[in-house]
Amino acid sequence: MNGSNRSLFEQILVILKGRRASYSNPVSSEYLAEAIQVNPSYLRTQMKTLVQRGKVSVRRGKGGGYYLAKREEEENSMKIVVDGQLFDPNTMHSGSDLPHAVMQNLIDQGKSVLHVKVDGIPVEGIHVIKDIAGDRYVEIQTISTRDLFFEAIRDGVDFLPGFTNAILSVARLFQEGNEGQAVKSFIEILEGFQWIDAVISNADECREQAAVYQDLLQLQTDFKEQIHHLLEAWENSDFVLVADLLEYEFEPILTRLHEVFLALSEQGF
Repeated sequence: MNGSNRSLFEQILVILKGRRASYSNPVSSEYLAEAIQVNPSYLRTQMKTLVQRGKVSVRRGKGGGYYLAKREEEENSMKIVVDGQLFDPNTMHSGSDLPHAVMQNLIDQGKSVLHVKVDGIPVEGIHVIKDIAGDRYVEIQTISTRDLFFEAIRDGVDFLPGFTNAILSVARLFQEGNEGQAVKSFIEILEGFQWIDAVISNADECREQAAVYQDLLQLQTDFKEQIHHLLEAWENSDFVLVADLLEYEFEPILTRLHEVFLALSEQGF
């Protein structure tokens, strides 16, 4: 079979296995065509070849469809599809299992996982990939770490002004003695600080932009230093210092950070 047909055939077999298709639970040509994004009539033509080769069986009539032939079902195991391409287990190092090999491959290519489906069901958290076992059909959608970084930069352009106002509001609550509301709001803004820290920790993704890169590195250093002071003040229940750090240290850092994010965004990444 030629390369394009082989790819199509492999996708069909993977889907049938992942759907646990059987005589009593066949998969329709319409479903297969939509999943693979080909014309249904063209797919039915290709299915005839798989049936003739003994790879697939067909159930006729109402509610009919396709399922793996017994021999093919026995030979199949876990399948992992990354960005629409079936991962080739022949590229694995000896001793590696398939999920770990896929994750290492993504790391080597500088990719991050966006979405994961197991047997057609979305799952949360990329850690689940390494725990997958048995006959499973896994679909992984990725994004390059560089694209992910600049996507976060663009989000930051919109996020930072409002977040800066939020930390100033928390500072005022502490200064006015409204500690109950201030503490609740402070805990909420910690998530924002964690997001900022995660973004600027990937500053190397813009290192080719020398001037902006150096600015971001300095802001990264300043931010992490003040986070240390902030958490120390928080642990000591020194709310006066917490308020001062938010207003006089973090407000300038976040304002400068917004300027850097805006500059990167305007450069069209």
